[in-house]
Amino acid sequence: MAYAVIRPTGFFSDMGEYMKMARKGRVYLFGDGSNRINPIHGADLAKVSLDAAQGSETEIDVGGPEVLTHREIARLALRSLGKKERISSAPIWVMRASVSLTKAFNKHQGELLAFLTEAMTSDSVAPGFGTRTLAMHFQGIAGEVG
Repeated sequence: MAYAVIRPTGFFSDMGEYMKMARKGRVYLFGDGSNRINPIHGADLAKVSLDAAQGSETEIDVGGPEVLTHREIARLALRSLGKKERISSAPIWVMRASVSLTKAFNKHQGELLAFLTEAMTSDSVAPGFGTRTLAMHFQGIAGEVG
């Protein structure tokens, strides 16, 4: 049996934060929201993992089947709940200043904010895999709530 390091670009479960904000009627982004990501559904990632156990690759970068910007993800979340498109953006310089200020008082929280800022203002796209789309996932969550 082979072992591989699998690096997903993001998980559908992480996208739940967009749905939490959307339920409140507004989604907040760091930067302009133009950075891209292709999050993967857990079931699709499980299939990649099973296939990797049979293969010989030692490192696998993997993402979901569609590449979206953070702004597009925000729109999907709002639409799935039937909400108006209300998206606010914090400029990157404000986020970086907030990181420095937060680190001065709480290093752990500052590092967490730095990670989130970097994640939302950098592209994170890997080869696409699977069939489950984020729109379908959000519609499923909206149906459970509604």
